[in-house]
Amino acid sequence: MRLGSPPSPHPKIVKPEDMHTWRRVQVGWGKLIVQCSGCFDLIHPGHIMHLQTARSWGDVLIVSLNTDEGVTRLKGVGRPILTLAERIVVLGGLSCVDYLTWFDDETPEQLIHQIKPNLYVKGSEYPVERIPELAAVFQYGAFRAVPRTAHSTTDLIRTVVSKTIQKPEVFSEHRDSL
Repeated sequence: MRLGSPPSPHPKIVKPEDMHTWRRVQVGWGKLIVQCSGCFDLIHPGHIMHLQTARSWGDVLIVSLNTDEGVTRLKGVGRPILTLAERIVVLGGLSCVDYLTWFDDETPEQLIHQIKPNLYVKGSEYPVERIPELAAVFQYGAFRAVPRTAHSTTDLIRTVVSKTIQKPEVFSEHRDSL
């Protein structure tokens, strides 16, 4: 059974409408807030390294996920592979991720204005001129890029499709065990 909407309750979820209260608590505790945003569809080693590095740069890491509709607008038909609810379950299982939220706008700018992160982190594969939310980021804190790895979700999908086409019998023979 596929998860369609964010699991509730989930201890790491902060609903966008609750962000002001969440931020007030974090600031009250003196936490340095780090924010990452993205699709995070089909988690791979590059994502893990990105999130672990981002978390090491602060006291609390909140990850802002594109909604399913947002991922489709960015990546095209057929994406995301995992629903928002499924991505929340996967990311919520990582110890480096403290909190999760989501946005449906073209950019996470509205959430940035609510979270007011001390540090905003993206992968270095995104040139600074292609990160439209940076103007909002610099109102509250700093920006830092995580070095790009050799991994990408698109490449992972291509590899799976290629291997399925090359050896479909492997997948059909073991379909019930997958």
